[in-house]
Amino acid sequence: MFNANAELIGITTFVHREGNDLNFAIPADWIYDLVEYDRIHLANAIFYAKLGLIEVALEFAESIKDRLKRARTIFKIAKTLLTLAEGKAALSDEKGARKMMGAAKSIFRYLDDPSDRASLLRRIAVLQHSLGETVADTLKEAWDNVSQISKPVTRSRALVRTSCVEALVGNCDRAKTELANAREIKLMNDYQRKRLDRLIALKTRQLEKKAGTCTLE
Repeated sequence: MFNANAELIGITTFVHREGNDLNFAIPADWIYDLVEYDRIHLANAIFYAKLGLIEVALEFAESIKDRLKRARTIFKIAKTLLTLAEGKAALSDEKGARKMMGAAKSIFRYLDDPSDRASLLRRIAVLQHSLGETVADTLKEAWDNVSQISKPVTRSRALVRTSCVEALVGNCDRAKTELANAREIKLMNDYQRKRLDRLIALKTRQLEKKAGTCTLE
C-alpha cells in the first residue's frame, strides 16, 4: 500500500468480508524493523567512509532511525576518516592527510556529545602537530568541549587525555594544571579513583615514550 508520493506505508494483509470496506495492513515501520535497516545503513556508512565518500556515508548514517545508533555511527565515520588521515600522514602524503582531517572535522556539526567532539579534536591536534601545523585553536576547542562534559568520570578522563596532548605539543604548564584538576574531581567511589590513577600512569608512560618535553609527575 502506497501513498500519493509512491512511498510504502504498509503491507496489506486481509479484509473483513462482512465489513464495509474494512481492510487491514501491517505498518511499513514494522517491516523496517524486521529487515534491520539500521544495521545495514551502519555498515554502508562505514564502508563509504573508508572509501572517502563522506557525503554518501553521512546519507546512510542520517537514515538510521535510532538516535543513539545514528550518533555513534557518525562518530565512527569521523574516526574512520581520522584513521585514514593518520595513515596518509605516515606515508608522507600530507595533502591527503589534511584532506581527510578536514573532512573529519566537518562532521562535528553532526555530533551532540561533547565527549565525542573532544576525543576527535585531540586526535586532530596530534595529527596537526605531526604535520607541523599550529594546534592552539584545535586544543582550545577541545577544552571548550571538555568543560561541557557533565559526568565526573568522563570529564576526569577527558582532562587527563587532553592534558597529555598539551604535554605532547610542549604546553607543560597547561598540562600540569589540567592534570591536577582531573585529580581534584570528586568521583563516586574508590574503584573509579583507582581507574583514574591507572589512566594517569598509563598516559604518562606513553607520553614519555613519544616525547620527553614535559614531566607530569
